[in-house]
Amino acid sequence: MNLLEQQIRVALRRANAPKKSLDVAVAGVRKKYIVKLQIYATASTGKAIGLLEIRIDWQRHKFHISTSGDTVEIDSRWENDTAVEIDEALNVFEGFLAHSGVTTLVRYVYYPGADVEAIGRELGTQPSKPMAWAGTVIDGSPFKLSLLDEASVIVRGVS
Repeated sequence: MNLLEQQIRVALRRANAPKKSLDVAVAGVRKKYIVKLQIYATASTGKAIGLLEIRIDWQRHKFHISTSGDTVEIDSRWENDTAVEIDEALNVFEGFLAHSGVTTLVRYVYYPGADVEAIGRELGTQPSKPMAWAGTVIDGSPFKLSLLDEASVIVRGVS
């Protein structure tokens, strides 16, 4: 399993995402279809109260592979092989999940120009409408993952 895929798995598991979402995300990342993985904490109204988003720059990933190969040496900052930035983002996101009646909803954003219908048939997904928020959104700043800078993570929430 590659390190990027592992970060996706950790994020989805800790966010209490359904196994189906994990399977779709891993397949979509393996095939390089997904450029954004969006994990929403949704209130009982169906509106979002929090978002953890992982962005993947496949061009940068390709560059790293071509210049350095596919081996990354992780250091002591990565507990349980988890990027510090993923771990910290999940700590914040888990706060949204602690509210009563909150569920996890996962969405996938495919690369620009993707044949969304064909990918949907392959992965078992379907297009969705933009997520409605339960209040005013407070934007966080994206943080590149240390040692894996083709990926970044951002957390958003409502005030």
